Amino acid sequence: MEEAEKLSEFEDAPDKRKEAFKLFCRYDNKAMVARKLKVSAAIVYQWSRQDEWEVKREEIRNKLKIHFDFLRSAADNETVRLIVGDIAFLNHLQEIVSEKILTQAIEPKTWRDVIETQRFISEQKEKILGQIRKDTPPSTPKPPSSSIVGDANKFLRDAVNPESRPEGS
Repeated sequence: MEEAEKLSEFEDAPDKRKEAFKLFCRYDNKAMVARKLKVSAAIVYQWSRQDEWEVKREEIRNKLKIHFDFLRSAADNETVRLIVGDIAFLNHLQEIVSEKILTQAIEPKTWRDVIETQRFISEQKEKILGQIRKDTPPSTPKPPSSSIVGDANKFLRDAVNPESRPEGS
């Protein structure tokens, strides 16, 4: 097979191309990327030129530096650590709920239950971050409380097991 045919063979391989970029960011070695993906080095070099890997990698590194600097300074602040923990918990809760619904491990009685669960999680994030929804009247943001985990657990338990809700809920 000629080199041009080999190159065109991988033109429509977006997953492999994305994986190649990730490997390039990790190893900074295009020949190694080619070996790991079992494609020719010419293909990897072509993708690199076409997608401007050097520029994209530098942009990612700059963003990471900003985030890393923030996290390092936040680690010294107890309140920020607690807030970050609460946000991480809510993100994890949201992932679990979505996964359980998609895999049909739980079956809500109505889609309203699903929407209410997602809305609850979003509202908790907004409270923690001091954000105010545009469709609600302004209020004074409250600091995060340790009861958020209990509230979230109760809400999730009620969403998963609607029979445990008090009448009229």
